[in-house]
Amino acid sequence: MRILILIVLMLTTATSAHAGRRVALIVANAKYQTMMPLKTPVSDAKLVSAALTAIGFDKVDVAIDLPRTELIKKLQVFAVESEGADIALVYYSGHGLGYADNNYLIPVDASIQKEQDVDLQAIPATAAMPASPLTKLRILVLDSSCNNPFSDARARGFRLRLAGDSLTAFSCEAGASSADGDTNSPYAQAFVSRLVEPGTEISMMFRKIRDDVSAATGGVQRPTTVGNLSNAEWFLNPVSTIKVVSIPPGPPSRRIALVIGNDAYDDKLGRLSNAANDSKLIARVLTAAGFDVELVLNADQREMKRAIMNLGERLSKSGRGAVGLFYYAGHGVQSGGSNYLIPIRADIAREADVDLEAVPGDAAIRQMSGADVSAGIAIFDACRDMPLLKSFGDGHAGLATPKTPSKTFVAFSTAPDAVASDGGGDYGPFATALASAIARPGLSIDDAFREVRKQVMGATHNNQIPWNGSTLIDEFLFSPDSAHRKTG
Repeated sequence: MRILILIVLMLTTATSAHAGRRVALIVANAKYQTMMPLKTPVSDAKLVSAALTAIGFDKVDVAIDLPRTELIKKLQVFAVESEGADIALVYYSGHGLGYADNNYLIPVDASIQKEQDVDLQAIPATAAMPASPLTKLRILVLDSSCNNPFSDARARGFRLRLAGDSLTAFSCEAGASSADGDTNSPYAQAFVSRLVEPGTEISMMFRKIRDDVSAATGGVQRPTTVGNLSNAEWFLNPVSTIKVVSIPPGPPSRRIALVIGNDAYDDKLGRLSNAANDSKLIARVLTAAGFDVELVLNADQREMKRAIMNLGERLSKSGRGAVGLFYYAGHGVQSGGSNYLIPIRADIAREADVDLEAVPGDAAIRQMSGADVSAGIAIFDACRDMPLLKSFGDGHAGLATPKTPSKTFVAFSTAPDAVASDGGGDYGPFATALASAIARPGLSIDDAFREVRKQVMGATHNNQIPWNGSTLIDEFLFSPDSAHRKTG
């Protein structure tokens, strides 16, 4: 279990937050020489770095396992480099402790045997905060347990006094502990999944993080936030930063994606809350991962079919061995053992109308396979409850297990024959988890969907269990790290 993860965000005004330079320093200390090594700080740092890059930060510097002198120097250099930036972000992942009303970051070479060693061996958390006069708001996030090696009550808990507008977010309640996790901490996962959501005001973002972590830990860990914010709204990822593109000029891309989101259905089919938002979110993170994305919202049958045909044409122009991806959010139904995607304005009164008014669920899979892709990825967040299904009788809920041609990966937001949640907030649980997984560097597609499954099951109390099937031959990574740059 880690002792402390610290994130400090220095923001300018809401109106200029994305007009100028945004820079970040991420420090991850895990290989301690005299203290218990930590498991997840490095992977958490990579996860946060990928997410910050995805939302448009100009520079993200990552430093691993720093001794005291190097950590001090790194913070001093960043204080100079970040002078005048619109957003300067320092993320620290590693051991830390609260002592005598102060917070301290623990370098990897620290040897703290007694309370009196803290001032000499550790670094005050305030040193991680550049004191630029341009800084308008400071945000401190502690993904930490409140435990420490000392018995004195003064050494328990974390207190950091910030001047001016400030917000402090704790990954757990006072006196409680935070989970370190297997690959990433629950708090880091929730932080990143909410960070990449466009248009979420920062106070709401941390409330969503609180709910996500509480759900993922069965209520054991419940983050809290305190602060003194002005009336201005603050966004780390405004809607204006969404960059959804189709084919840019120049050589054809080797990664082609089609994202369709339908939610403006009539009452008979059942209007959805989040399909369009989910699609925008997935388009955003796919673009950041190097895909050329065509985004289609609230499409009728002709528009859906034309977009799917265009996916095949784009892949064919890219040449043999490209990667194709299809993501659909909206209503879907199975009939006669086949799956169908429901367009907007579909006139379906009985089951016999489905194949005339809907779009075959395997249409995009056939287009990708026909273009001789190295990997065809089809993701269906389409198992949402539809009122019309009640008139069809039993056996039509959710989607049927599909036939998967060679070099194909198929994923459902829930198990075959089951219904998925549309979500109670701005995004569904599946899209939220998927966006987080796509942004993580070095994660294979199989591992990515295992993480998605884990997060969705936690968020829905095991009521929704994502499913996937694969005939892929080669390894595929959505966001390769430096060791996988030639993959996917």
